[in-house]
Amino acid sequence: MDKFARQIIYSNNNVNKFFLSPYIDIEIGDDGIIVERSDDGKFIMLGNHDTSSMLRILRDLREGVTFDELKKKVEIELNEEDALTWIRALYQKGIIE
Repeated sequence: MDKFARQIIYSNNNVNKFFLSPYIDIEIGDDGIIVERSDDGKFIMLGNHDTSSMLRILRDLREGVTFDELKKKVEIELNEEDALTWIRALYQKGIIE
């Protein structure tokens, strides 16, 4: 289990960025990346993408990225045509905040 998430302290310098939720644990499996919400025990599978590309995005999210940066990374690295839907799904499932 890789400890990607950490507590976020928002400030004027980072309030416009997306971060990984501090309530998730990430596991890299044979079928892709599995995200567990530690506060509700739900598992989310991030499959169908290259694991190394997904890990780069998760590491960037650990540090914080703006919406435009994240959208561009999703479009380019994951070859995701509808990046907005992908980002929205992660936000709604509580993986990013």
